[in-house]
Amino acid sequence: PANLFVAGFIGNPAMNLVEGRLHSGVFEAEGVRMSGFGTLTQDKVVLGVRAEDLRVVGADAAHVHGDVFSFELTGDATLATLKPGGQFVTAKAGKDYRAHIGERLGLAADASRCFLFDGQTQNRLRLTHL
Repeated sequence: PANLFVAGFIGNPAMNLVEGRLHSGVFEAEGVRMSGFGTLTQDKVVLGVRAEDLRVVGADAAHVHGDVFSFELTGDATLATLKPGGQFVTAKAGKDYRAHIGERLGLAADASRCFLFDGQTQNRLRLTHL
């Protein structure tokens, strides 16, 4: 997606959009820390990642840490929504995956499957490594 407007309405569920900052290519927000974005430093950015590009992992391998806020069986998949730092992040897992409200989960994604947007212009940031 070229900007946050497009990122916010394409796909079901909608793309996860997390406000944070970049320091030397590391995205940080409360409960979220992910490296792999070159060497860019910027105070106001938005990380975009699709639910199907997140996977449930152990705490030591997680980029997102949070308690399960909601859990939904959709037939062909399971949606688990975490609320790290007051922002919602939804992951799509297999149809047999189960979690409990309040359970602590870790999620991970490959940085090459994520998008960064400028927090002021809302345009996608183009990074050469992606």
